[in-house]
Amino acid sequence: MPTISSSGQKSIDTMHWVSWADQDYVAARILLLTGLAVQGATLACTALEKYLKAVCTISGVPCENVGHDVSKLNGMLHHRTIPLQLNVKFLRFLDKAYKLRYPEELTPGFNIALNSIATLVELDTTVHVVRNGFSFRRNDNGVTTKLEEGLKNRAQELLTKNCALAGIDKKQLFAEPSWSYDLRVMPDGTILEASYVVSRLLDEHNFTRIAFEPIHGSQGKSFKLGWPPQPPDKN
Repeated sequence: MPTISSSGQKSIDTMHWVSWADQDYVAARILLLTGLAVQGATLACTALEKYLKAVCTISGVPCENVGHDVSKLNGMLHHRTIPLQLNVKFLRFLDKAYKLRYPEELTPGFNIALNSIATLVELDTTVHVVRNGFSFRRNDNGVTTKLEEGLKNRAQELLTKNCALAGIDKKQLFAEPSWSYDLRVMPDGTILEASYVVSRLLDEHNFTRIAFEPIHGSQGKSFKLGWPPQPPDKN
């Protein structure tokens, strides 16, 4: 990302977006760490939305009518030659997860498979990439944000299982049990849901998994979960 300096109202607005994003980020981490995968994923989406709107603000990219679409925000920045090199599949996954805030509006065929650790790891990685590009100063003195204060004080809500900020090995996190959630809207509007624990992750297709995939030949009566509770060994 190119270096962009600014002052005045634009920098104030940018700092507001970053501050709001930081709060959503910490809240999303707490939810994901406690197994609330749906709520954690939706807040992860709003956190990245606000971080990306901060980048748009400082870069002069209009984003007033974009809403919560993080894929679109990232695409707008890329089009303006501000490539952040983010995981596009993860952004699309978060856009989809955000729709879970309003389950009554989900249409037949909608399905999503969430996992707390997979979401947490990619969220931490993505936030680190975007957030690390911001530096605020006032009267030639550095401005310490609440997030930076939290890091300085070793706040557990920030550092627990954080592969980006605490140096935790991603493979170690994937080897631990984690919470998963599947949802599918059936043709008649019935919603199938399942919350369950997965023994470990294989780091494969974490954001394109199919929830309640119908088993061939079952006439729509049997399904496969998006995250096998006991995945096979890689070897």
